[in-house]
Amino acid sequence: MVDHYRILGVTRDASDADIKKAYRKEALKWHPDKNPDQKERAERRFKEISQAFKVLSDPDERAHFDRYGDEPQRQPRPRGPGAHHGHNVYAEELSPEDIFNMFFGMPPGGRRQQHHQRREYAQQGDGNVAPIQLVQLMPVLLLLLFSLLSSVSFEGGSPFSLRPVDDHKLERRTLGYGVPYYVAESFDLLYADAASLRALEDKVESDNLRRVKKLCKHERTQKQRMMEAAGHHSGDQRAKIDAQIANYKMRQCEEQDRLESLMRAARH
Repeated sequence: MVDHYRILGVTRDASDADIKKAYRKEALKWHPDKNPDQKERAERRFKEISQAFKVLSDPDERAHFDRYGDEPQRQPRPRGPGAHHGHNVYAEELSPEDIFNMFFGMPPGGRRQQHHQRREYAQQGDGNVAPIQLVQLMPVLLLLLFSLLSSVSFEGGSPFSLRPVDDHKLERRTLGYGVPYYVAESFDLLYADAASLRALEDKVESDNLRRVKKLCKHERTQKQRMMEAAGHHSGDQRAKIDAQIANYKMRQCEEQDRLESLMRAARH
């Protein structure tokens, strides 16, 4: 019997947050795009992980699984208010890739969605093709999207950090000025195209320059205070403070000068 808890690596008393955290970890690890050398195995594992999350993230399906195992329910339950007007919509219509995309804040889609939409065209008696009323799908998709995204957020609402933190541990450097920044494991999947990556790194460099300017201002203030303090001393004490002033490194101001010099060169 399939054990969805074992697939996600959680216990049977795991909380919703534990299940979502486990799905995030396993889905990123086994996403087919990240495992080109073992694509078939990755696709199989990715499908199992998505199915496990689909079951355990739904209170009714989880209760049914806890009681009956993987035995299918006799009466499939419509997912959301779109299941009427003669056209029931079930969560099973979402592919593993759809679930992954929605979990990480991207719209569901891909090859499977396109194929599904093509199958929904019905040939009428006069030979004309009538498209499916896609609006019927929106309520269930929005409900699932809001449910999944409720526990997924970047620190401070940003997909990067200028220092390593719990959810942003992977170090990268901007292509423009070599500014180090830290991202989550999902970064490469969410910023796969050059345009979105460039836009994000522009923001990294802008935020970093503001931070460096603020730290440089602090360094200048600190050095000024040391110089003022030296004026109140003489002899050996004055010489000691003067030596400290001479050795005081203003690294952030040096970094500010470096960045501004690169920016001026880029504009010319």
